[in-house]
Amino acid sequence: MPRNVRIATIALAGQHGPTMNANRLRMAGLIEQALAEKPDIIAIPESFTLCGLVDSNHEEMAEDVPGPTLDMVAVYARKHSTYILCPILSRRTDGTHIEAFLIDRSGHIAGSYQKHHPVVEGCEYTKVEFGSRPGSVIPAFDTDFGRIGVQICFDVEYGDGWDALDQAGAEVFFWLSAYDGGRDLIAKSWQYHRFLVSAVQTTYARILDTMGETLAMTGSHDHIVATTIDLDIGLFHTDFNKAQLPAIRARYGPDVTLRLYHEEGCFTLQSNRSGLTVSALTAEFQLDPLKDYLARNRSLQDALRAGREIPEMNPPYKSRQQWV
Repeated sequence: MPRNVRIATIALAGQHGPTMNANRLRMAGLIEQALAEKPDIIAIPESFTLCGLVDSNHEEMAEDVPGPTLDMVAVYARKHSTYILCPILSRRTDGTHIEAFLIDRSGHIAGSYQKHHPVVEGCEYTKVEFGSRPGSVIPAFDTDFGRIGVQICFDVEYGDGWDALDQAGAEVFFWLSAYDGGRDLIAKSWQYHRFLVSAVQTTYARILDTMGETLAMTGSHDHIVATTIDLDIGLFHTDFNKAQLPAIRARYGPDVTLRLYHEEGCFTLQSNRSGLTVSALTAEFQLDPLKDYLARNRSLQDALRAGREIPEMNPPYKSRQQWV
């Protein structure tokens, strides 16, 4: 059964400044465009209020929580019953942080993530951007459509945040950034097999599927993009599972979508029928999800390497041909 989520994201395309208020007004116009897409969630670029400022210092840039930017975004979230991810330079008791806030459908702050890896500012290597402090916690957030996680800009260069979100079961990764990201994002989406949404100060904000392919992307002619994704999607290796493809097709035909990735030796499975879930299909055809298959292989390898007794693996199939 599809678990459809409507996602909108924004690119600034280098249009910003010269004041924080001007940046807020510009963003308000972009949010209003995105709201026309009737999204469940909108992603906003990293620290958009700080772009192109003239004669501002770090203390003036930092905002209280809540403050003018979060208040502005909350009005839209509440009026249109949508989630909004809004990053600002926040003022906290331990200093300032580049911090992304999840505003829920009622306009309240549902949680926040403080940038874990702010980039160095200056070749002296004595401080990071905007005089901020690195965050220490990498949370995942539960919404009414699923669990999500956030990374910010330079976080893409390090694996710890992505690993944490993967282990926490975030179904969609959001990356709020000052630059486009390109292949780094495609690699992350493929590596973790997650939907990945970027919002950028530059030109190309993307919505990627769980295999790293672009579903939608902004460009020089349009700074807003939206699409609907289905979170009920299964990923399977062709080993042992390929033998079941004819039976799946014969029983369900167009009620399911099978997509083969021939070079990588795997496939995705989605349901197009109300009431029919991927988990039900997995059980019916005794399919082995990729993560389970890899974990089972690792357990066998580790046991053989250590000379231990091989544990009982209990795959969901017996006597099925591995390679067809």
